[in-house]
Amino acid sequence: MAWVSKTLNIENVVTPTDDQHPLTGIWATEDSEDYGWVWDKRLLPSDSFAQTRYDTFLGGHFTGLQDGTWLEQWQSGSRGGLAYKSLMHLRNGDVLTWTPQVETGRYGFYFDTRPLFSDYSGSFIFSNILNDDGLMQHELHEDAVYETIHCVQYMRNERLDIFEKHEFVYVDEFTGLLSGGSRIATVDSNGNLIPANIETRKSEYLIEDNCVILNRDASIVVGNESLSDFSATYTEPEDTTMEYKGQGQLAGRQIFCDYFPLARSSVKLYSLSSTNVLTEWIEVDSLDFSSPTDLHYSVDYDLGTVTTGGFQAPDLTLADAILDSDTEIDVYLNEDSMKLYPDQGVIIIENEKIAYYGKGRKSFLNCIRGYDNTMSVAHAKGTVVEDRQHGLGTIDYFFVGYTSVPRIEYEVTSYGIRTANASPWLDIQPSRNIETNNILQILSADISLESIVLETDSELIGGTLYGPIYYGSDISRLTARALDGREMPIDNIPLTIEIIQGAGLLNGQGSTYTSISNTLGEIYCFYNSPYDRDNIEQRVTDTDQIPASPGVPISTEMTVNGLHSGVSTDDVWVFQVLKHDKRIGTIGLERTILGSGLAPPYNRPYIDIDGVIDEEDFRGGQAYFVVTSTRYSREIYMVETLIDTLGTYYPTGVGSSYSRIYFSEIIPTITPGQSCWLLEPDATEYSSAEFNGVRVILYEWKPYTEVEHPLDSRLPGAYYPLHPDSVSGQKLIFYDRHLPIPAPNDNNTNLAGYVVIAPGEVKVQAHGTDPATGHTIYSNIIRLSLELPQILIGVDMNESPPIPYGWSLVRDDFNIGSALGGANFITINPRAMNISQFTVTGES
Repeated sequence: MAWVSKTLNIENVVTPTDDQHPLTGIWATEDSEDYGWVWDKRLLPSDSFAQTRYDTFLGGHFTGLQDGTWLEQWQSGSRGGLAYKSLMHLRNGDVLTWTPQVETGRYGFYFDTRPLFSDYSGSFIFSNILNDDGLMQHELHEDAVYETIHCVQYMRNERLDIFEKHEFVYVDEFTGLLSGGSRIATVDSNGNLIPANIETRKSEYLIEDNCVILNRDASIVVGNESLSDFSATYTEPEDTTMEYKGQGQLAGRQIFCDYFPLARSSVKLYSLSSTNVLTEWIEVDSLDFSSPTDLHYSVDYDLGTVTTGGFQAPDLTLADAILDSDTEIDVYLNEDSMKLYPDQGVIIIENEKIAYYGKGRKSFLNCIRGYDNTMSVAHAKGTVVEDRQHGLGTIDYFFVGYTSVPRIEYEVTSYGIRTANASPWLDIQPSRNIETNNILQILSADISLESIVLETDSELIGGTLYGPIYYGSDISRLTARALDGREMPIDNIPLTIEIIQGAGLLNGQGSTYTSISNTLGEIYCFYNSPYDRDNIEQRVTDTDQIPASPGVPISTEMTVNGLHSGVSTDDVWVFQVLKHDKRIGTIGLERTILGSGLAPPYNRPYIDIDGVIDEEDFRGGQAYFVVTSTRYSREIYMVETLIDTLGTYYPTGVGSSYSRIYFSEIIPTITPGQSCWLLEPDATEYSSAEFNGVRVILYEWKPYTEVEHPLDSRLPGAYYPLHPDSVSGQKLIFYDRHLPIPAPNDNNTNLAGYVVIAPGEVKVQAHGTDPATGHTIYSNIIRLSLELPQILIGVDMNESPPIPYGWSLVRDDFNIGSALGGANFITINPRAMNISQFTVTGES
C-alpha cells in the first residue's frame, strides 16, 4: 500500500474589534453605565440618619476598600498596550496549536496595575542574603533595560486573589529618616550609603554598578519554629507563627502561601494528626519519582505554592503489546487523562514498574524497564497502565513556614511581543474568576448554548431548597455556567441571574445581574438577604380575643398576610411595635396641661404643664395637643421652671414646681386638664401611617423543662420569645393567652401593633440566549430559605433546651443578641478600627 502526502491549506481569519469598557474605581468614567465608586459605609444602619439608610446595600460588609469600591466591582484587563499582533504556530510536544501574539503593555488585576513582559524578558527572585550594608541586592543581567524594571512582593487574600504587597519604586537616592521636620542624608561625603539613616517604611530601590539595591531587608519571615519548638508550644493554630493551612487530602493538594515569592530552601512543612502526632516533611525538586510512602513535597518558589504528595493520574490502557525490552510504550488516546501524567515519572503495568523520561500525545518515551528492582516482562495489548502515586497522601493538618522575598522582572531586549498560550506559555488573562475586558479570546468552534446550570455555595436542605440564609447578615454565592451540546463551557456569552420570586438583591444592586461568561463558561454574583423591615416582616392585620368556652381557655388570634405554607410554630417570631423610641418613632412625653395664656416678660403664648422638664432637652422641639378634634403642633420657643406660690395649680401643695412652655405662634383656647405631648428636637414622631414604632421581641415565661435560664440553670425557668401554638393558613393561634389589643392611633396606648417574622423563600434562575437559534435557555431553579439569625432573636438555639440570653452585647465569641432594627440592643463592631474596649455605665 502506497502512502500519499497531501497538504491542506488552512487560512486563519482573525477580525479584531475595539470596544470601550471602562474599569471601576479610580479608572471609572463619569458617564459609565458600569457601577463604580461608592462611599465607605462603616456606620451601623440607623432609621434616623439618612446617610446610613442603605437602601440598596448592606452597610459595613463589603466596603472599606480603596475608594470604598467593592472588590467584585473592579474589572481586570488591559490598561495600555496588549493589542493583538498576529497568530503563530506553536508546537508543544507532538501537538500543534495556533496561538495569538500580543504587544506588551500594562494590565490591571482589580486595582493593581502590572506590566506584561515579552517572551524574552527575565524574572528573578531576590536572595535573602544581605549585602555588607544589611540591604537586599540583585545583580542585573548585562542587557537589562533599566526603565522596565518591576520589583514587587505579592500577597494572597482569603479567596486566593493575588495583590501587590510591596512595589519598590526607583529613586536616585534613598529617602532618609525624619529628624527635626526634615529628612537626613542617606549617603556620606564619599557617596557611600548610610544604612542607619534610611527610611525603611518606604519601598524603594536604586541601581549601582548594574546592581539593584533595596532600601531594606524586605524578607517576610513566616514560622521559623523548629519541629521541637513547635511541638513544645502548640495547642491551637494561634500559638504558632507558622501559617495554618487546614487539612490535607489523600489525593494531594496545593498549599498557597500568603506571601511570595519565596527564598530558596526556606520552606518548612509540618503536619499534625488527629492524635497529635507531629511530622516534618521533606522537600524535593519534583514529586515525579516520589513513591507512595515518601513524605515529600515540592515548592514553586516563584508562585509561592507547596504541592503535597498523594496525586495519581487516571489509568490508561496499552494500545499495543510490548516486549520486555521496549522503551516506547503506546496507550490508547485519552488526552484529558494523558495531560495529568507528568513529563517524567513512573508507571506500573501489572507488577512491573517502568520509569519514563519523555511523554508524547499517547506515548511514554525513553523508558527504563524493570525500575525499582521489579522484573521486566512482556505485556499484552489492553493491559491497564497505572500511574504510580506521587508521594504520600494524608488527611493530617498542615502548617507551613517560609521566608518571602521580592521578585524582579525586566526586559533584556527591545522585543515587544508576548505569546499568549495557557501552557507552556503565558495565559494573559489575569484572573479566571471575574470578568475581564480587552483580553484576547480565541474561539475554536461556533457558540451553541445548550444548557445553563445554576449552583449555590449554600448548604442543600433538600430537593431544590438551600440555606438557611440569615436575614441581614448573610450571602449566597451563585454561579451560572453556560454549556454547549458537548457539556463544554462557553465563554464570552451574556448570562443573566434573576430573582424570580421573593425579596433581596444580587450584588447589592437589583433583582437581576448580567455579565459575560469567563473561560469556564461562568458568571458569579452574590445574593444578599434583605435587612429592611418591609422585606423581612409581615404585619399583623387583625388581633382578636377568642372568649373562653367550656373546656377551652381564652385565646388570642392574629391574622397575618404573606405567610409561606409549611411554616412551623417554632419558626414564627412575634414582635410588638411600640411608640416610645425617640430614634425610631415616639408619641412623645405626655403631660397634663394646667393652664394657658399670654404673659410678660416675653409676650408669647404659653401653656403650663404638670411636672418639670429640661429646657435644653426640649427647646426647639415640638408640642402637640388636640382641641375640638383638631390636632395642633407648635415649635417650643423656650421652657421656664416656675414654683406655685399661690396655690393656683396645687391648692393643697403650695410650693410645687411646674414648667411653662412658650411658643412662637398663637395657640387655640385650651381646656385645663387635657393632655399634650412633647418631642425633643432630634426625636422622630410616631406615625400610624408609617408604622414606625420600635420592634421589640415578645417574651413569655417558660418552665425549666422547655427553656434554660441564661444565668442559673437551677432556676425554675426563664422568659422566652413567644411563639404561636398553631399556624393555620394566615392565622396564628395563641392558646390560653390574653395578649393586649393594639391601638395604633391612640396616644394613651404604647402598643401600636404586632409584626411577625417567619422563614421566607427566594427563587433564583439564570437564563441566556442561544446565538445559533435565538432561543432563550433557562437554568434550573434554586430556592433559598431565609431565616432570622440568633443575633436578632436573642436565643442560642445550639443548646438543648435553648437559652434565651435576651439583651446582650455582641462579641466575636458570643454572637447572640436581641434586636430588630437596632432598637432594643447594643452592638459594638468587634472589628472596628481603634476600639479596644466598651463600657456601659448607668445611674440608679
